[in-house]
Amino acid sequence: GQVYENMEKFHKSWKCQKAIDSYTKAIDIKPDYADAYYNMGKSYQKLKQYKDAITAYKKAIAVQPKGIWVNFARFSMGEVYEELEQYPKALAAYRTVDELLVDNAREKISELSKKLKPPQKTD
Repeated sequence: GQVYENMEKFHKSWKCQKAIDSYTKAIDIKPDYADAYYNMGKSYQKLKQYKDAITAYKKAIAVQPKGIWVNFARFSMGEVYEELEQYPKALAAYRTVDELLVDNAREKISELSKKLKPPQKTD
């Protein structure tokens, strides 16, 4: 609805505080809205409010521990830690993303291989 349209408009124009306000309203309506938490984190990151960015990214991960947003949130946390020159934390965040992506890819490869395997001939 209107809340979503506003948050998208503000985010795209990098009116970060207005975007954060819209994300907050969206989260009030749907508390498990990982996309809103992630984009809120990006807005905080753009404003260099790194503690708030990390909190938002962690919340995105908590409400949706599997899926695309967890990878984006962990990668973005790595960026924030890098900005803060907390290199071990940045490296750990980046490594977690890689592990998640590799695991997801392996699972999909396995599933698709089974689907593509030609049926066994019976004589």
